[in-house]
Amino acid sequence: MSHSHNQIVEQLPLKSICSMCYNNRPKLDWTIREFTYAELHAATQGFSIKNFLSEGGFGSVYKGEIHGQKIAVKQCIHANHKQEKEFKSEVDALTKARHENVVMFLGSCSEGNNRFLVYEFVCNGSLDQHLSQYSRKPLCWQDRVKVANGAAKGLLYLHQNNIIHRDIKPNNILLTHDCKALVILTYIFNINHNHQMQIFVIVFMLFSAR
Repeated sequence: MSHSHNQIVEQLPLKSICSMCYNNRPKLDWTIREFTYAELHAATQGFSIKNFLSEGGFGSVYKGEIHGQKIAVKQCIHANHKQEKEFKSEVDALTKARHENVVMFLGSCSEGNNRFLVYEFVCNGSLDQHLSQYSRKPLCWQDRVKVANGAAKGLLYLHQNNIIHRDIKPNNILLTHDCKALVILTYIFNINHNHQMQIFVIVFMLFSAR
């Protein structure tokens, strides 16, 4: 079952592949779709612990693959059929954003009490994993500038289209091995808002970390 939406699209590069691991981004014309639970269960190998990526207040995130496309499956433990209207509103908002510095939303699953959001897989983890002095390979200053620039572009695009993030922090900025920054949308707030403060927060996080 496919969704038809008015997407706010900014053209992605013709070739968007990580030069280190060759992870390929989904094509711009990817059709947002409704996944079945069986599809996501198979894609993640039964939500196997080896495919576990992270966990937050919303639930767990698992890596998977469907038709050769790597995906990240986000469990929504607080959503169920009783909150279906709110969940669908969130899905509708997520489908509208298409930008090279925003993690691409691929679809959702609403089956029984199961609620999942499906995103493209971003290969090099989140920004918080690369800022600490205890990181395996902390970001150099040149890479920090690149990340700050990319994340700011993603946020600016969202805010110019009245999509307000509300939860910008290092673990909601994902990176490729080429230090391309992609903002992942976790909460949606559709009103006009000044974007300058959140962009300042990104710059402060990157250049105050040691």
